[in-house]
Amino acid sequence: MKLALFLCAPALFADALSVGIKGGIPLSDILNGRPPLSVATKPLTLGPVLNVRLPLGLGFETGALYKRFDQSANSQSKSGNSWEFPLLGQFRVAAPVVEPYVEAGVSFNHLSGLVSVLTNGAVDLSGQSRTRTGVSFGGGIAFKLPGFRITPGLRYTHWPSNDLTPSTNQADFLVGITF
Repeated sequence: MKLALFLCAPALFADALSVGIKGGIPLSDILNGRPPLSVATKPLTLGPVLNVRLPLGLGFETGALYKRFDQSANSQSKSGNSWEFPLLGQFRVAAPVVEPYVEAGVSFNHLSGLVSVLTNGAVDLSGQSRTRTGVSFGGGIAFKLPGFRITPGLRYTHWPSNDLTPSTNQADFLVGITF
């Protein structure tokens, strides 16, 4: 009996771990600029992703998503960087080829190259860094193909405010390819 379980274990967990890449298009800016500061997010999100599939349609996803953004104030501009690290629980509805899924969890965001507008109206281009934590949820459909999965979906993240970055809501259309 133990030998049978030992021999069957790899088959049970063969699809449990997958790695790949996730990319997409931001549907909103990742920062709200306080006037006179304006922010525009570049139209690309990209990074590695890791999926862990558990029994009963459960699982979780983590990754590192990179974005760039431009900031301008008083005829001065600077580009900044954003790294997002989501930790999301997932639930999938099992089906032979197509699996709808929902996800929810927490995201950590490291912003660098931030511009700040001082109280006297001057612009500080020194490029400050900030880290923030937000709440994320989303959903989509996983298409199972021989050897890999394609997972288009929508993700929403609420970032609370801190001393330099006001509260903002972020939406992304993302497509993952995992093996």
